[in-house]
Amino acid sequence: MTDSRSRPLLTLAFGSVCVLMIIASLAGYVQWLRVRDSVAVIGSNALASIRLVQRMGLDTERERILIDRHIFEHEPERLAALETEIANVEVDLDTASVSYAPLATFRGEAAAWHQLTRDTAALAPRVAAALELSRKDADAEARLALAAAEPIYDAVDNDVTRMVTINQAGADHSLAAIEQLQRDVVELRSVLAGLALIFVIGLGIWVTRTIGRRERQIEHNALALENRNRELDAFAGRVAHDLRGPLNTIKLSGSLLAEQVPDEPRTALILQRGVVQMEQLIEDLLTLSRLDSEAVGQVAQTAAVVALVEDDLQRAARDVGGTLRIDVAPVAVRCSEGLLRQVLWNLGENAVKYRREEVPLELRIDGKASDAEYVLRVSDNGRGMIPNDAHSAFEPFFRAATTKAVPGTGLGLAIVRRIVEANGGRVSLDSVAGRGTTVEVHLRLATG
Repeated sequence: MTDSRSRPLLTLAFGSVCVLMIIASLAGYVQWLRVRDSVAVIGSNALASIRLVQRMGLDTERERILIDRHIFEHEPERLAALETEIANVEVDLDTASVSYAPLATFRGEAAAWHQLTRDTAALAPRVAAALELSRKDADAEARLALAAAEPIYDAVDNDVTRMVTINQAGADHSLAAIEQLQRDVVELRSVLAGLALIFVIGLGIWVTRTIGRRERQIEHNALALENRNRELDAFAGRVAHDLRGPLNTIKLSGSLLAEQVPDEPRTALILQRGVVQMEQLIEDLLTLSRLDSEAVGQVAQTAAVVALVEDDLQRAARDVGGTLRIDVAPVAVRCSEGLLRQVLWNLGENAVKYRREEVPLELRIDGKASDAEYVLRVSDNGRGMIPNDAHSAFEPFFRAATTKAVPGTGLGLAIVRRIVEANGGRVSLDSVAGRGTTVEVHLRLATG
């Protein structure tokens, strides 16, 4: 009886054999189509080549006849008409020569074509000389010039005959090679079908075992990584919590120092600024540590969340002489209201902090549903970032060299990405130095 654990393997092997047989059949059909197309191309090229070669030969012969008639003609109107015909023949000869160039693919054909073009080119000065003599009514000299060109006309005829022979032989040789290729394909398919069966069975056994090992390893690594992340978050939370006590002591000591040494306000100000920055860093670390403990997958109403954060952002923008514009469609998304508010506040606060002093801040928050997701776009006309800085913007504690003078912890965008990805979304950033930044947050719709 077949063991239940071996059934997936047998199913995989049988399915793989069926797939390979189908692929082999499709490959044979594709090869047949290619052969058929090759036959059509070869036949078409050979026929076109022969027509063009014969056309060049006829043009050369017609040119000789027209020049001969030109020598015997003395009426100005007829001479003008003959010269027009000669010019048309020369244009047609050049056109045929240019059209033939890409068709010279058979063995020896390119060399023969070059010889033909050289011979036809050699006729040009002799034709011009005969015509010039004919225009001067020096008929005897013109006939001598035309007679001197006879060997070249004969060479052109020989070139045309040679190229027609090459095209016929090349087409026959190519068709024979294609027929042999068809027979080889049939034989190869038979051999490959047998080898494929053996190969697929062995491959199926190896793949099944390998996949099993890899799945167990991935599960183990994922569990270990998750545990480590939790430990790191818990550690960050503990460190942040434990730092509050000493920081409060430093803050109190700074206040006492400012009272006791009123002549050193700069020292007290520096100490106070450092305490504020440490407090902000602690709050950001606590926010990161609480993300996993806060319920993920809750539902938030976008309009309600924006309304909660709008007053604070409006006030922050107005304090720096800027404006805030909001156009958000009311939709339910997969994220808790508190976390979504944190995302909007972090992005809006960044726009205020990293604004350009020379222009008024323009901050926009737009939101609309697209397919099964909701797209929040927060854009500004601030300092922007160079490509390398934009690439690293979401990394924890990253601070661009041009913005290190601006107070901050480097955790704002890292918190945004952590929140969005924890709720099954994604975030992207597009920034141009000196122009501004746009951050797009993609969240799943609650009904999706």
